Amino acid sequence: MRQGLGSFMRANCADLRSKSNLSYRRAMADISKFLRYTQEAGISKSSVLADPAAAVQSWIDQLITDGKSPATIHTYAASACRGLQICMDQVSTPRRTVSSKSKSIGLCQRSADERSKPENLRLVQFQQAVGIRRSELAALRGRNLKRDFSGALCVEVERGKGGKYQLQRIAPQNEVFVSSYFSRVRPDELVFSPAETGNKNLDLHGIRAEHARAEYERYLSICHQPGGRAQLQHDLLGRYTSAGPEGCKAYQMAQQRGKHLSAAALLNHFVLEMQSTYHLRGDNRRIALQLGRPISYDKTALMAVSVFSLAHWRNEVTVKHYMI
Repeated sequence: MRQGLGSFMRANCADLRSKSNLSYRRAMADISKFLRYTQEAGISKSSVLADPAAAVQSWIDQLITDGKSPATIHTYAASACRGLQICMDQVSTPRRTVSSKSKSIGLCQRSADERSKPENLRLVQFQQAVGIRRSELAALRGRNLKRDFSGALCVEVERGKGGKYQLQRIAPQNEVFVSSYFSRVRPDELVFSPAETGNKNLDLHGIRAEHARAEYERYLSICHQPGGRAQLQHDLLGRYTSAGPEGCKAYQMAQQRGKHLSAAALLNHFVLEMQSTYHLRGDNRRIALQLGRPISYDKTALMAVSVFSLAHWRNEVTVKHYMI
Protein backbone atom coordinates (compact mmCIF):
# COMPACT_ATOMS: atom_id res chain seq x y z
CA MET A 1 0.00 0.00 0.00
CA ARG A 2 2.82 2.40 0.94
CA GLN A 3 4.50 1.71 -2.39
CA GLY A 4 1.29 2.64 -4.19
CA LEU A 5 1.11 5.97 -2.36
CA GLY A 6 4.71 6.70 -3.24
CA SER A 7 4.10 5.95 -6.92
CA PHE A 8 1.08 8.24 -6.89
CA MET A 9 3.01 11.13 -5.34
CA ARG A 10 6.07 10.71 -7.54
CA ALA A 11 3.93 10.61 -10.68
CA ASN A 12 2.44 13.97 -9.73
CA CYS A 13 5.95 15.47 -9.63
CA ALA A 14 7.09 14.00 -12.95
CA ASP A 15 6.73 17.36 -14.72
CA LEU A 16 9.65 18.70 -12.66
CA ARG A 17 12.01 16.60 -14.77
CA SER A 18 11.45 18.85 -17.77
CA LYS A 19 12.32 21.92 -15.68
CA SER A 20 15.22 20.82 -13.51
CA ASN A 21 16.68 17.43 -12.65
CA LEU A 22 17.89 18.85 -9.36
CA SER A 23 14.39 20.04 -8.42
CA TYR A 24 13.00 16.63 -9.32
CA ARG A 25 15.59 14.75 -7.24
CA ARG A 26 14.97 17.01 -4.25
CA ALA A 27 11.22 16.51 -4.50
CA MET A 28 11.71 12.73 -4.65
CA ALA A 29 13.90 12.84 -1.55
CA ASP A 30 11.35 14.95 0.32
CA ILE A 31 8.52 12.60 -0.64
CA SER A 32 10.55 9.66 0.65
CA LYS A 33 10.89 11.48 3.99
CA PHE A 34 7.14 12.04 4.11
CA LEU A 35 6.40 8.38 3.33
CA ARG A 36 8.83 7.28 6.03
CA TYR A 37 7.09 9.55 8.51
CA THR A 38 3.60 8.22 7.67
CA GLN A 39 4.83 4.66 8.08
CA GLU A 40 6.47 5.35 11.44
CA ALA A 41 3.42 7.32 12.62
CA GLY A 42 1.04 4.55 11.56
CA ILE A 43 -0.85 6.71 9.06
CA SER A 44 -2.37 4.51 6.37
CA LYS A 45 -2.49 5.24 2.66
CA SER A 46 -6.27 5.53 2.78
CA SER A 47 -6.02 8.08 5.62
CA VAL A 48 -3.49 10.14 3.67
CA LEU A 49 -5.64 10.17 0.53
CA ALA A 50 -8.83 10.85 2.49
CA ASP A 51 -7.36 13.94 4.16
CA PRO A 52 -3.97 14.77 2.61
CA ALA A 53 -3.78 18.20 4.25
CA ALA A 54 -4.11 16.65 7.70
CA ALA A 55 -1.35 14.14 6.95
CA VAL A 56 1.04 16.83 5.70
CA GLN A 57 0.18 19.08 8.66
CA SER A 58 0.96 16.24 11.05
CA TRP A 59 4.38 15.87 9.38
CA ILE A 60 4.98 19.61 9.59
CA ASP A 61 4.20 19.56 13.32
CA GLN A 62 6.70 16.73 13.78
CA LEU A 63 9.36 18.63 11.81
CA ILE A 64 8.82 21.63 14.10
CA THR A 65 9.27 19.36 17.13
CA ASP A 66 12.46 17.98 15.55
CA GLY A 67 13.84 21.52 15.32
CA LYS A 68 13.90 21.88 11.54
CA SER A 69 14.21 25.44 10.26
CA PRO A 70 11.17 27.22 8.78
CA ALA A 71 12.81 27.24 5.34
CA THR A 72 13.50 23.49 5.45
CA ILE A 73 9.96 22.74 6.62
CA HIS A 74 8.51 24.85 3.82
CA THR A 75 10.60 23.00 1.23
CA TYR A 76 9.64 19.57 2.55
CA ALA A 77 5.95 20.48 2.79
CA ALA A 78 5.90 21.94 -0.72
CA SER A 79 7.09 18.62 -2.17
CA ALA A 80 4.51 16.63 -0.20
CA CYS A 81 1.72 19.00 -1.23
CA ARG A 82 2.75 18.79 -4.87
CA GLY A 83 2.80 15.01 -4.69
CA LEU A 84 -0.65 14.89 -3.10
CA GLN A 85 -2.03 17.57 -5.45
CA ILE A 86 -3.07 20.00 -2.73
CA CYS A 87 -2.36 23.70 -2.38
CA MET A 88 0.15 24.92 0.20
CA ASP A 89 -2.57 27.22 1.53
CA GLN A 90 -4.23 24.13 3.04
CA VAL A 91 -1.42 23.64 5.56
CA SER A 92 0.29 25.90 8.05
CA THR A 93 4.07 26.22 8.06
CA PRO A 94 6.29 28.33 10.33
CA ARG A 95 6.86 31.84 9.06
CA ARG A 96 10.14 32.25 7.23
CA THR A 97 11.96 35.40 8.28
CA VAL A 98 15.48 36.72 7.94
CA SER A 99 16.15 35.69 11.54
CA SER A 100 15.55 32.04 10.57
CA LYS A 101 18.41 32.17 8.06
CA SER A 102 21.97 31.96 9.33
CA LYS A 103 25.49 31.97 7.97
CA SER A 104 28.50 31.13 10.09
CA ILE A 105 30.96 33.89 10.94
CA GLY A 106 33.73 31.60 9.74
CA LEU A 107 32.22 31.29 6.26
CA CYS A 108 31.78 35.06 5.99
CA GLN A 109 35.41 35.61 6.94
CA ARG A 110 36.64 32.95 4.52
CA SER A 111 34.61 34.52 1.73
CA ALA A 112 36.07 37.96 2.49
CA ASP A 113 39.54 36.45 2.30
CA GLU A 114 38.75 34.68 -0.96
CA ARG A 115 37.44 37.87 -2.59
CA SER A 116 40.82 39.53 -2.22
CA LYS A 117 42.77 36.73 -3.90
CA PRO A 118 44.00 37.60 -7.44
CA GLU A 119 42.79 34.28 -8.89
CA ASN A 120 39.20 35.10 -7.84
CA LEU A 121 39.15 38.73 -8.94
CA ARG A 122 37.85 38.06 -12.46
CA LEU A 123 34.82 36.12 -11.21
CA VAL A 124 34.12 38.48 -8.29
CA GLN A 125 34.08 41.57 -10.50
CA PHE A 126 31.79 39.89 -13.02
CA GLN A 127 29.42 38.75 -10.28
CA GLN A 128 29.31 42.25 -8.82
CA ALA A 129 28.10 43.51 -12.21
CA VAL A 130 25.74 40.62 -13.08
CA GLY A 131 24.64 38.80 -9.91
CA ILE A 132 23.54 35.32 -11.02
CA ARG A 133 23.77 31.95 -9.23
CA ARG A 134 26.90 29.82 -9.02
CA SER A 135 25.48 27.09 -11.28
CA GLU A 136 24.42 29.74 -13.80
CA LEU A 137 27.89 31.29 -13.81
CA ALA A 138 29.40 27.85 -14.38
CA ALA A 139 27.15 27.26 -17.42
CA LEU A 140 27.76 30.62 -19.17
CA ARG A 141 29.13 30.39 -22.70
CA GLY A 142 30.29 32.92 -25.25
CA ARG A 143 26.87 32.95 -26.93
CA ASN A 144 25.02 34.05 -23.76
CA LEU A 145 25.06 37.81 -24.30
CA LYS A 146 21.80 39.11 -25.76
CA ARG A 147 19.57 42.16 -25.97
CA ASP A 148 15.99 41.97 -24.77
CA PHE A 149 12.85 43.36 -26.46
CA SER A 150 13.77 46.91 -25.37
CA GLY A 151 17.36 46.72 -26.60
CA ALA A 152 18.86 46.43 -23.10
CA LEU A 153 22.01 44.30 -22.89
CA CYS A 154 21.44 41.09 -20.92
CA VAL A 155 23.31 38.02 -19.80
CA GLU A 156 21.31 35.01 -20.94
CA VAL A 157 20.72 32.14 -18.53
CA GLU A 158 19.56 29.27 -20.70
CA ARG A 159 18.49 27.04 -17.80
CA GLY A 160 18.42 28.61 -14.35
CA LYS A 161 16.87 27.50 -11.08
CA GLY A 162 13.79 25.40 -11.73
CA GLY A 163 14.75 25.16 -15.40
CA LYS A 164 13.79 28.81 -15.96
CA TYR A 165 15.09 30.80 -18.91
CA GLN A 166 16.04 34.34 -17.95
CA LEU A 167 17.66 37.48 -19.29
CA GLN A 168 19.68 39.30 -16.63
CA ARG A 169 19.81 43.01 -17.43
CA ILE A 170 23.16 44.79 -17.24
CA ALA A 171 23.45 48.35 -15.94
CA PRO A 172 24.53 50.73 -18.75
CA GLN A 173 27.77 51.62 -16.97
CA ASN A 174 28.77 47.93 -16.89
CA GLU A 175 27.93 46.98 -20.49
CA VAL A 176 31.45 47.33 -21.93
CA PHE A 177 33.03 45.54 -18.96
CA VAL A 178 30.61 42.58 -19.06
CA SER A 179 30.78 42.33 -22.86
CA SER A 180 34.55 41.91 -22.66
CA TYR A 181 34.15 38.54 -20.91
CA PHE A 182 32.11 37.15 -23.79
CA SER A 183 34.22 38.61 -26.58
CA ARG A 184 37.25 36.65 -25.34
CA VAL A 185 35.68 33.21 -25.86
CA ARG A 186 34.07 31.30 -28.72
CA PRO A 187 30.24 30.95 -28.77
CA ASP A 188 30.30 27.41 -27.32
CA GLU A 189 33.23 27.99 -24.97
CA LEU A 190 32.69 28.43 -21.21
CA VAL A 191 33.21 31.95 -19.89
CA PHE A 192 34.56 30.64 -16.57
CA SER A 193 36.54 27.50 -15.83
CA PRO A 194 35.25 24.89 -13.34
CA ALA A 195 38.12 25.85 -11.04
CA GLU A 196 36.89 29.46 -10.93
CA THR A 197 33.25 28.69 -10.16
CA GLY A 198 33.92 25.67 -7.92
CA ASN A 199 35.41 27.58 -4.97
CA LYS A 200 32.70 27.08 -2.30
CA ASN A 201 34.53 29.37 0.15
CA LEU A 202 33.67 32.28 -2.14
CA ASP A 203 30.17 33.46 -1.18
CA LEU A 204 28.74 34.19 -4.62
CA HIS A 205 25.20 34.39 -3.22
CA GLY A 206 26.34 37.17 -0.88
CA ILE A 207 27.71 39.10 -3.87
CA ARG A 208 24.41 38.47 -5.67
CA ALA A 209 22.59 40.08 -2.74
CA GLU A 210 24.94 43.07 -2.81
CA HIS A 211 24.27 43.41 -6.54
CA ALA A 212 20.51 43.29 -5.94
CA ARG A 213 20.71 46.08 -3.35
CA ALA A 214 22.85 48.21 -5.67
CA GLU A 215 20.40 47.66 -8.52
CA TYR A 216 17.50 48.66 -6.28
CA GLU A 217 19.19 52.01 -5.62
CA ARG A 218 19.78 52.46 -9.36
CA TYR A 219 16.17 51.68 -10.23
CA LEU A 220 14.93 53.91 -7.40
CA SER A 221 16.96 56.76 -8.88
CA ILE A 222 15.33 56.09 -12.26
CA CYS A 223 11.89 56.22 -10.63
CA HIS A 224 12.66 59.72 -9.32
CA GLN A 225 13.56 61.00 -12.79
CA PRO A 226 10.87 62.61 -15.01
CA GLY A 227 9.15 59.80 -16.89
CA GLY A 228 11.47 57.24 -15.33
CA ARG A 229 8.86 55.35 -13.35
CA ALA A 230 6.50 55.10 -16.33
CA GLN A 231 9.31 53.81 -18.56
CA LEU A 232 10.37 51.24 -15.98
CA GLN A 233 6.80 49.98 -15.59
CA HIS A 234 6.50 49.85 -19.39
CA ASP A 235 9.66 47.73 -19.57
CA LEU A 236 8.41 45.41 -16.82
CA LEU A 237 5.12 44.88 -18.62
CA GLY A 238 7.05 44.33 -21.83
CA ARG A 239 9.16 41.62 -20.17
CA TYR A 240 6.01 40.01 -18.78
CA THR A 241 4.16 39.95 -22.09
CA SER A 242 7.20 39.08 -24.24
CA ALA A 243 7.66 35.92 -22.20
CA GLY A 244 4.36 34.63 -23.61
CA PRO A 245 2.35 31.83 -21.98
CA GLU A 246 5.42 30.37 -20.28
CA GLY A 247 6.14 33.73 -18.68
CA CYS A 248 2.60 33.88 -17.34
CA LYS A 249 2.95 30.32 -16.10
CA ALA A 250 6.19 31.16 -14.29
CA TYR A 251 4.55 34.15 -12.63
CA GLN A 252 1.51 32.09 -11.67
CA MET A 253 3.69 29.44 -10.04
CA ALA A 254 5.70 32.07 -8.18
CA GLN A 255 2.76 34.16 -6.96
CA GLN A 256 -0.30 31.99 -6.69
CA ARG A 257 1.05 28.77 -5.17
CA GLY A 258 -1.00 26.46 -7.34
CA LYS A 259 -4.12 28.59 -7.85
CA HIS A 260 -5.16 28.67 -11.49
CA LEU A 261 -6.09 32.20 -12.53
CA SER A 262 -6.90 33.66 -15.91
CA ALA A 263 -4.25 35.50 -17.91
CA ALA A 264 -6.09 38.77 -17.27
CA ALA A 265 -6.16 38.18 -13.50
CA LEU A 266 -2.46 37.33 -13.47
CA LEU A 267 -1.60 40.46 -15.44
CA ASN A 268 -3.70 42.60 -13.09
CA HIS A 269 -1.93 41.06 -10.10
CA PHE A 270 1.45 41.82 -11.68
CA VAL A 271 0.48 45.45 -12.31
CA LEU A 272 -0.65 45.86 -8.69
CA GLU A 273 2.70 44.52 -7.50
CA MET A 274 4.37 47.54 -9.13
CA GLN A 275 2.25 50.09 -7.23
CA SER A 276 2.80 51.94 -3.93
CA THR A 277 5.25 50.91 -1.18
CA TYR A 278 6.36 47.62 0.34
CA HIS A 279 6.57 47.91 4.16
CA LEU A 280 8.51 45.50 6.35
CA ARG A 281 6.78 44.14 9.43
CA GLY A 282 7.54 41.95 12.43
CA ASP A 283 10.94 40.25 12.63
CA ASN A 284 12.00 41.45 9.20
CA ARG A 285 11.43 45.08 10.22
CA ARG A 286 13.29 44.58 13.50
CA ILE A 287 16.29 42.98 11.79
CA ALA A 288 16.37 45.62 9.04
CA LEU A 289 16.52 48.35 11.70
CA GLN A 290 19.34 46.50 13.48
CA LEU A 291 21.30 46.28 10.23
CA GLY A 292 20.61 49.88 9.27
CA ARG A 293 18.67 48.79 6.19
CA PRO A 294 15.48 50.43 4.82
CA ILE A 295 12.15 49.31 6.25
CA SER A 296 10.11 50.34 3.20
CA TYR A 297 10.70 49.91 -0.53
CA ASP A 298 9.36 51.46 -3.71
CA LYS A 299 7.47 48.62 -5.40
CA THR A 300 8.32 49.67 -8.96
CA ALA A 301 12.06 49.68 -8.24
CA LEU A 302 11.70 46.50 -6.19
CA MET A 303 9.87 44.67 -8.98
CA ALA A 304 12.56 45.77 -11.44
CA VAL A 305 15.11 44.01 -9.22
CA SER A 306 12.82 40.98 -8.83
CA VAL A 307 12.39 40.60 -12.59
CA PHE A 308 15.48 42.03 -14.28
CA SER A 309 18.15 41.21 -11.67
CA LEU A 310 16.95 38.10 -9.83
CA ALA A 311 14.26 36.50 -12.04
CA HIS A 312 12.24 35.68 -8.91
CA TRP A 313 9.18 37.74 -9.94
CA ARG A 314 8.26 38.06 -6.25
CA ASN A 315 8.88 41.19 -4.20
CA GLU A 316 8.50 39.25 -0.96
CA VAL A 317 11.35 36.89 -1.85
CA THR A 318 13.53 39.77 -3.04
CA VAL A 319 13.10 41.67 0.24
CA LYS A 320 13.54 38.72 2.60
CA HIS A 321 16.50 37.08 0.89
CA TYR A 322 18.36 39.96 -0.74
CA MET A 323 17.45 43.38 0.62
CA ILE A 324 17.76 42.65 4.35
